[in-house]
Amino acid sequence: MHDITSWRKHHRDQLEWRVAPECADLRQLRTGLYLGYGGWTVSGIVSYDNSTGIQSQGYHSDNTIANSLVYDSRDRGVWLDNVQTSNGTLSLTNNTVMELNADAVQIINNSQNVRLKNNILWAGGAGHYALNVANTAQRGFSSDYNLIYFTGGAKFGFWQNDFATLADWRYELGFDTHSLSADPLFVDGDGNDNVRGLQEYGGLKFEYFGQRELLRHSSGDFD
Repeated sequence: MHDITSWRKHHRDQLEWRVAPECADLRQLRTGLYLGYGGWTVSGIVSYDNSTGIQSQGYHSDNTIANSLVYDSRDRGVWLDNVQTSNGTLSLTNNTVMELNADAVQIINNSQNVRLKNNILWAGGAGHYALNVANTAQRGFSSDYNLIYFTGGAKFGFWQNDFATLADWRYELGFDTHSLSADPLFVDGDGNDNVRGLQEYGGLKFEYFGQRELLRHSSGDFD
């Protein structure tokens, strides 16, 4: 599945087998993309203005979320819930997650073998974290070569306790020894109109009818 634009829907896009979506643009009211089972790679996802950007409960085989953009989620950007409980690893690689009022990445329940590499993670707002790892989800965790940023009262990470800085996280836990904590300096995150994401406006709209529907419409009277 590829080249998908989806917004203001009331269900989640769901992937549970070995399909590799690329360049999917997801804007909905719930979970942008849900990933279950295992043995998959997703790449090029754009998920914004959802409650959760991307959620995985994939529990077996090697799984990868790569080269994707997640932003402006209500509750969290990437949610890893009970991942890899059977076997395999989950790799979160080359992604940009910008959440100005939510956690960037949450790893919860009995998740294990999660590997983060070469991501840009930005969390904002008091009570939020760029990296939030539950006490039960620490097994096999690794993280390095990321750029991790936090603003507006958010904190760098949670691992049994709050970690306020990359230095504390690095020296106490040994993670992210090659990572940076700095403003990613996005060139123009909200574009020329100064508004992130899709905006709908009134005016002329195009509506497509199939051939049968078109004939039905054209056979009517026009006053």
